[in-house]
Amino acid sequence: MGETKSWILLCDSSRARLFTSNAHGAFIELRAFAHPGSRAHVQDMVSDRPGRRSDGSSGHRSGVSPELEPKEVEAMKFACGLATELKRGLDRHAYDELVLAAPPHFLGLMRQCLDAQVASRVAATFDKDFTTLPLREIEQRIYAFRR
Repeated sequence: MGETKSWILLCDSSRARLFTSNAHGAFIELRAFAHPGSRAHVQDMVSDRPGRRSDGSSGHRSGVSPELEPKEVEAMKFACGLATELKRGLDRHAYDELVLAAPPHFLGLMRQCLDAQVASRVAATFDKDFTTLPLREIEQRIYAFRR
């Protein structure tokens, strides 16, 4: 039987790093992702004035408030985009198991976006932000947690 192929995705709301591990357990970075929209200032994401709607009776119009904050919408877009990449990788048989590490809130967004087949391959999750750590430290932390 062949060796298990693993993908390790480290992410937060604006960046992600995707790794695989070789036969010796060393991580190899496959791809880095960036989502600058998650870093934009809220005032840059919304128009100067709120939308308007009629209340139906007097013709009076009131401001319409968005259901989700713009930063949350951008974070969800990024999480779902990453989930799509994970699905593509699974469809290509690029990995057998998946490890996810992200701050708690973004990890929750990722879980919402994951396809059922991808979710079934998640071997471990870490509610930590490892995106800015050096490679050696990432390896040590992931292996320490997985033991």
